[in-house]
Amino acid sequence: MPGLVREALLLGMSLLILFNPPTSMAFFASLASVYPTDVQSRMARRTALHYAVAILLVTWAGRPLLRVLGLSLPALRLAGGFVLLLAAVPMVTQYQRGDAKKEAELEADSERRSWRQLVAVPLTFPMSIGGATVAAVIAATGDKPSLARGLATSVVCLAMTLVVWLTLRAAVPLTRRISRGSMAALTAFSGLLLLCIAFQVIAAGLAELLPGLGHA
Repeated sequence: MPGLVREALLLGMSLLILFNPPTSMAFFASLASVYPTDVQSRMARRTALHYAVAILLVTWAGRPLLRVLGLSLPALRLAGGFVLLLAAVPMVTQYQRGDAKKEAELEADSERRSWRQLVAVPLTFPMSIGGATVAAVIAATGDKPSLARGLATSVVCLAMTLVVWLTLRAAVPLTRRISRGSMAALTAFSGLLLLCIAFQVIAAGLAELLPGLGHA
């Protein structure tokens, strides 16, 4: 049980960093700020709902799908670690979200499209859930999924859904008060933590794929 709790905490931290609240808030605000406050609330709520459905589907159906495809969990862990690594590097090295021109393009795009279209793409996919998130959740269910492990993963995912909703709900007012420099610093720190997690996942995947390495 202590091992399961530790793995659940590690998954929660991974999902939180992958969601990257500072960047997600800025991205959501750039799209939602052109809409009334009540629409912004609906966008945040709908995105969180889509997040919950998608991530719970991955939790319970992801591992059986891997078996059907003939893929092993160590291979997924290794691939997922490299995906985490690729996701973390830009967070550490790019201290600015983007220029004013890119923000203007996002705002113009949001004005042309219905807010319901924006919820699915890009707010749910790929802003909230990407390939690294899917890999992290499937890896957390284990090589031999059990009910306890599945329930623990589901609890973490539902807690993360609450975080997604609260983050997006507060995005527009908060981004008006927090400087870009502060948000960039938070993003860089999150990226550093994600780098550490990525190396740990890669090491675990290598040890499982090449067990002889640990005795070399």
